[in-house]
Amino acid sequence: MLSIRNKEPWAFWPTRVSPSFFDFAGNKAISGKYNFKFELDFTIRKTYEDKSTIFSILPIYTSLNYYNEHMSNIDVHTEDGMAWSEIKDTIFINRKHKVTIENKVGSNFIAYIDGKEVIKAKNFSHVDDPQLLFGAGNFPWHNENHHYCDLDLHEFKMYHNNNLISHHLFEKFIYEKSFDLTDNCNLIHKV
Repeated sequence: MLSIRNKEPWAFWPTRVSPSFFDFAGNKAISGKYNFKFELDFTIRKTYEDKSTIFSILPIYTSLNYYNEHMSNIDVHTEDGMAWSEIKDTIFINRKHKVTIENKVGSNFIAYIDGKEVIKAKNFSHVDDPQLLFGAGNFPWHNENHHYCDLDLHEFKMYHNNNLISHHLFEKFIYEKSFDLTDNCNLIHKV
């Protein structure tokens, strides 16, 4: 398990930490021009503001946010603008949850929480070097939209064209980087 604490987010951004170790970096798949799926098992432990971000995809700002036990939301950046969905009575502090994100090229971007569909949007945006940030809405060196929370990550899986390209159980770490069980060097690292 990876315990992320206030103002110490982690990122799935292999192109930053190991750009020469692979032909196709896992973070590159998080784009509207690729079929991808990721699964994240997490537990929120503590919040510090009215809004706390569980994960965000940058720089296009797609995020899963927690407000309180009655209200969460997901924002999805599409080629046509922002899609937004209110999520009621679904995410709870100190309870383990699973979020699944699926994108089909030229079709739907769908998010599920604990198996329940919470948003379906069309034409997810494309960027060349996306980053997946855990426990914050933005990088600490930016002056806004941090929305930190204490978060435990239990498992992360990334698929590209139905092939598993990254798998983390957060049991083995090397210099503040989580070991990728697929040996593809798609590392998750402390920011």
